Amino acid sequence: MKKEKISAFQLFYVLIGFEIGNSILFGTAAGAKQDVWLAILLSMLCGLILVWMYTKLSDYYPDETLVQMLSKIIGKFLSYPLIVIYALYFLYLACTACRDFGELIASTILTETPMIMVIGSFMVLIIYCPCGGIEALGRMGEIVFPICGLILVTLWTLLLIGAEFDSERITPVLGHGIQPVFRAVFPPVQSVLTFPLLA
Repeated sequence: MKKEKISAFQLFYVLIGFEIGNSILFGTAAGAKQDVWLAILLSMLCGLILVWMYTKLSDYYPDETLVQMLSKIIGKFLSYPLIVIYALYFLYLACTACRDFGELIASTILTETPMIMVIGSFMVLIIYCPCGGIEALGRMGEIVFPICGLILVTLWTLLLIGAEFDSERITPVLGHGIQPVFRAVFPPVQSVLTFPLLA
């Protein structure tokens, strides 16, 4: 089997896309009020620590999957329940993201299209993407990242020069204490460590 590799920049583009996720569409950390920016920075830091841990694991076990790594690190019998929980958790996150985007598209663009068709299209795309391998995903990140970056910079610029922008709305910093920020970064139901910008 041919070993596929991607460059560091391609990995960066894919990880940034993963970090941003659908948080732009659905908002982030509303419970932190004016300290949302602190919650986002803290959750980004947590996400980067998690990415660093995964990278280190791949350095220590270069030719093995996460399942093989876990069985070597904590043993066969302890690793199986953890692997099942991990797989179910990622399945839950994929289903949630798919449903969120399906709801958004069905309620804004394709209002007459049945939800099963919208979500089914996403599922076909999700199944098709891994067939090209990690190199294709890295190349796609190279193409999509600059376009998304340009759109984001344009949006931020328009928001900053707009009449509605008021820098006093982010003060006082930690006016309600540190508790709302921590609740936004580490919500009880879904961990932001998996989607660091989605709270």
